[in-house]
Amino acid sequence: MVGRRIYRLALAALSIVVAASLIAGARATHVAAGGDAVGTYSSAIVYAGQVHDFYVDSTTDTLQHAWFSNGWHSETLDGAGAVGGNGRTSDEVGQYNSAVVYNGQLHDFYLDSTANVLRHAVWTGNRWFFEALDGSGVSGGNGRTSDSVGYNNAAVIYNGQVQDFYTDSTTNVLRHAAYAGGWFFEALDGPGVGGGNGRTSDFVGSYNSAVVYNGQLQDFYYDSTSDRLRHAAYAGGWFFEALDGSGVSGGNGRTPDGVGSYNAAIIYNSQVHDFYFDFAANTLRDAVWSGGGWFFEVLDGAGGSNGQTTDNVGDYNSAVIYNGQLQIFSYDFSVGNLRHSWYSNVWRAEALDGTGVCAGNGCFSSDSVGNYNSAIIYNGLPQDFYYDGTNPQLRHAVWNGSAWFSESPVG
Repeated sequence: MVGRRIYRLALAALSIVVAASLIAGARATHVAAGGDAVGTYSSAIVYAGQVHDFYVDSTTDTLQHAWFSNGWHSETLDGAGAVGGNGRTSDEVGQYNSAVVYNGQLHDFYLDSTANVLRHAVWTGNRWFFEALDGSGVSGGNGRTSDSVGYNNAAVIYNGQVQDFYTDSTTNVLRHAAYAGGWFFEALDGPGVGGGNGRTSDFVGSYNSAVVYNGQLQDFYYDSTSDRLRHAAYAGGWFFEALDGSGVSGGNGRTPDGVGSYNAAIIYNSQVHDFYFDFAANTLRDAVWSGGGWFFEVLDGAGGSNGQTTDNVGDYNSAVIYNGQLQIFSYDFSVGNLRHSWYSNVWRAEALDGTGVCAGNGCFSSDSVGNYNSAIIYNGLPQDFYYDGTNPQLRHAVWNGSAWFSESPVG
């Protein structure tokens, strides 16, 4: 792959409380993290009426958890120094978070980079429990592997079950975990995986983004051998295809460029959308399933009359729907700021925070910000968590209905 890579970072925490925040409509606040570098690999979610974000402390290599309940709170969940037992480890953990709510419980899937295993944290309503799910040294059978696994997680609920897609970095295959009264595991696509139905022997399985559409489980991911966007769908059996990129035929706006990383899939107006990066043209792309075929377009990075830029954009994507409109948060690598695209009859774009961008409201005009995005809807309004790479800290942007406000909740 020619272009950027996700760099290994992390977060810290001290179980600190702050009294006011943008979530409550008040002034911006800052939770001290003891000088640690915090804010990468965010996965934000709404649970029990509260905003939660899982991220990494790259100073201590620990999994961090921030939540808002009459102020920001922060804690070290897993890794060195985390207290409470219940399956916690002292390994370096917390990258590639993917959070989901299942059966009234909060779940997070993430990487143990010391043991190279997939980790799983569960909040039962009154305490946290932790386990190693898959990878080297993890017992239990049911399709588990001894390979290095747990990268690029994408968790989703399908058919009343928790599902997680992730990468096997030893064999370069796409893996799938599902809970049906017990955990079951399988290799879905990549070298040595049999079953046909469009599977490839290419190195695949990174940059996963999973959704459920029309009763079918779908995953979008990257083929690093052929530099293509791949798509897996379950309809009583697994089916696979190359959607866009080098050597993919079919027209409808496809490109021969290297594409397929930083996927963000979402369902909108009964259509599947996936937003991803073209690292040859350095643009943000959109793949759309109309019900009868796939269509493709460039949203940002090629210029335009509605706020689009010619900067190097389109990675660290995260998508939500607000006010009946698609909203995409992404990173401008050229200048180091947070980008926002939305659809209102036509695609429009703007820079929200970071280098050269400031109209008050808590923005940091001198900092490079906007990667590791994780967007949610809370209280009917869009929010995005992202990273400040200049002053390593977690950032948070909120639309209040008429303007954007930014803060640093932890850092």
